[in-house]
Amino acid sequence: MPVTRRDIAAADVLAKLGSKGVSADHNVSLSRPPKSAHEPLLVYQGLVNVMIAELDLVAVLDHAQSLPVPFSLSELTPDNKKTLPPHAVLLNPAFIELCARQGSHFFLGSDGLVHKNSYFQPMRTPNTESKLSLTGTIDQRFYLKPPWYELFRTLLSEGQSVLLIGPAGAGKSEAVKHVFQERKQKLLVVPCNPRLNANDLEGVTDLVVDGEHQVTRFTPAAPAIASEHGYGLLLDEADALAPAAAFSLYRLMDREPMHITRRGHDALVPLHDDFALVGTQNTEGRGDDKGLYHARAYQDEAFLDRWDAVIRADYPTKDQEVLILRKRTGISGSKAQKVVDAAGALRNMLAQDEIVFTMSIRRSVKVALNLARGRTPEQAWSLAVLNRATSEDRGNIVETVMSRIYGDTWKKT
Repeated sequence: MPVTRRDIAAADVLAKLGSKGVSADHNVSLSRPPKSAHEPLLVYQGLVNVMIAELDLVAVLDHAQSLPVPFSLSELTPDNKKTLPPHAVLLNPAFIELCARQGSHFFLGSDGLVHKNSYFQPMRTPNTESKLSLTGTIDQRFYLKPPWYELFRTLLSEGQSVLLIGPAGAGKSEAVKHVFQERKQKLLVVPCNPRLNANDLEGVTDLVVDGEHQVTRFTPAAPAIASEHGYGLLLDEADALAPAAAFSLYRLMDREPMHITRRGHDALVPLHDDFALVGTQNTEGRGDDKGLYHARAYQDEAFLDRWDAVIRADYPTKDQEVLILRKRTGISGSKAQKVVDAAGALRNMLAQDEIVFTMSIRRSVKVALNLARGRTPEQAWSLAVLNRATSEDRGNIVETVMSRIYGDTWKKT
């Protein structure tokens, strides 16, 4: 059997280790990590370090950064760089340090796939004295997929219309936009409100000048455009739609061409195979029983019955919300945990009708941003949340929630 470059490198490492009195096992394999503490890890790591030196780690990291996460372990190293098993690259200190300097690291999850984490403050290179600014250490566009995200994607791929129902600021609209970005499909948004009418959902006919003549011209609205061109259509805050206006959408919701008389002889709007319909609502479409969403209409049952699937979109778990706050604002884990604990307590108070305002993720992020800018917890919460509560509710919240969570640090930075 011919001697390979790996054999030479291994022999060199073993010789160096042997000269230092370290026992060596020539049968250590690079095809797997050491099985136990009894296996000569020093020899194994020495072999890995020699082989790592032959890799262009920057190229490997650039390749890994370009892959959609999570990805399989076999994809870690580029095709022309596979001189070493990918798990050996993933676990190597040199590769880990390089990732850290770029503000991230890769790890093998329990699902057998490689996942990526981004640090909040990327490691500084030597002799770097300039202080990182807040915007340079956070990812304000960080997005964490909710538990129902994949089901939502699947339903859309099946051609179903989907209605997302959940409290304000739970991430419904944001999830819709992310899904359509992944689908590489254009999304048109209709911000629903009680004043929308058939013209806003079908289109308008205007008198325009064409040369020396005046002619009528029909300009289609978003639903008609999405239907004809195969775009996605989001009815945002659909429960605010006037029930009579929703009649214009019934045929579209039934996967039939819209019929718009004002189009003249060509009244039927073509229905593209790729057309997708999504709606978001804060209520079930039967009014608001808590006084939080006053502009919500009592929807016609024929409108509600036409949605193929309905998903309950609630707030993320506490751990997920902590991660969101840390990623988007850069605050510490302990500060983020306190914000999330207080937010959870306020949501429970709302459920018990003890307060009359929502505590959304948007509000949590605002509180965290105030803390990141050096404000005290009292200032951060007052600016983002408490100042919109009644004086009675504000006092109750401070006494029962904030004093318990923050204690003596309530007024300290």
